[in-house]
Amino acid sequence: SDLPYVKLSIHSDLPYVKLSIQSGLPYVNLIIQSDSDLPYVKLSIHSDLPYVDLIIQSDVSYV
Repeated sequence: SDLPYVKLSIHSDLPYVKLSIQSGLPYVNLIIQSDSDLPYVKLSIHSDLPYVDLIIQSDVSYV
């Protein structure tokens, strides 16, 4: 894609979807935007490991 982003929609008949992102860069930018009128996006992460590393960095401060 020539766009600086890719819109990824995942639909599954299973009760979960496994999403693996690998990048040659030391980081991956994962941006989630909702097209719905809801004021939130639901992000559920499940892991076979006893933990999940979820690192969120933002240039904006929220109160």
